[in-house]
This record gives sequence, structure tokens and C-alpha cells, in this order.
Amino acid sequence: MPRKKEFDPDQALGDAMELFWEKGYETTSVQNLVDRMGINRFSMYDTFGSKHELFVRAIDRYREVIVATVLTELEDSEQGIESIRAYFSRLVDHLSSSKGKMSCLVVNSLAERAAHDGEIEECVRRNITKLEKALKKAVERAQNLGEIGRERDSKDLAEYLVTNVIGLNVLAKAEPHRDRLERNVEIIIGVLR
Repeated sequence: MPRKKEFDPDQALGDAMELFWEKGYETTSVQNLVDRMGINRFSMYDTFGSKHELFVRAIDRYREVIVATVLTELEDSEQGIESIRAYFSRLVDHLSSSKGKMSCLVVNSLAERAAHDGEIEECVRRNITKLEKALKKAVERAQNLGEIGRERDSKDLAEYLVTNVIGLNVLAKAEPHRDRLERNVEIIIGVLR
């Protein structure tokens, strides 16, 4: 009969996600992980597999918890362009906060691992697709409200917005200045009109 786990696997996964988000994959050691999760190496490997498998699960967890929470307002809104502006305002709030240099786990993983790790590339792609779908839906609402012209393809505009989300996240790692980020958001929104 398997032993009962003496730790909460969900909490441990959340702790690992936070650590990968703070430090990245390469600079996070297994010792860092077990220290943060408050478990021993055997428990980590037995529950989550390798460091790489834990990283994949952490990115999926990020999508399920952080990305889903952030996108809920965007997806559930009845507004068009104002819902897009509100999404970007929340992004600027995060990026200009004390945790702004952490950026986004998805963007960090894209830059650090996706080019040479197919599994991470797929995790990143799932996250980007979720964001793109939410933004496409918001663009279509804005088109239905007459705020954005219908001559522009909603998928193309959603891809443009995702590109800018990624760009703002990368920029904020070096220069998390609110005024610069806000000026960029005004230009991004202006292009939609």
C-alpha cells in the first residue's frame, strides 16, 4: 500500500511554479526546488518526475491559475476595445510593480527554453493560443460595437496584440517604467481603431 503523502502536492507545485517564474529553468536547481517546496528529493521525483517534468507541469499550472484568472475579465466582458484596454492596464500594473521584472512565466519560458525544447515550446504555444483566442473574441466584440473596422481580420489583430503583450513583458524586464509602458499601450490601442 502506497504511503500517504506528508505534503500537499498542489501547494508544492504552486511553490515550484513561483520559483521557476522568479529564477527561470536553468538557474533553478533541484535543491532550490526541494527547499522552496519543503519536501525531499525522493518526494519531488516520486510525485513530479524530473526537474523538466516539474517545469512542464508548472507552466501548465500557470496557464490554469494565473493566465485563466487574468483572461477571465477579458473573456467575460461585454465591452470591446475597453476590455482590451483594461487587459493591457492590468498588464502594465503588474509589469511596473515590484514583481514586474519577473515578467510572465510563459514569456520567460519562450525566451529561455522553447527554441530548443519541443515540450516547452508546446506548453508555451498552448498559453499563447489561449491568450490569442481571448483577444480575438474581444476584437470581434469591438468590431460588433463599431469600435474597430471589419475590414481588418480579427485573428490578425489578435496576433498583433499577443506580439505586443510578449514585447511589453520583455521590455519590462529591462525597463519597467510605467510611463513608457503606458505610452506603448496607447499606441497599441490606437492602431486598432
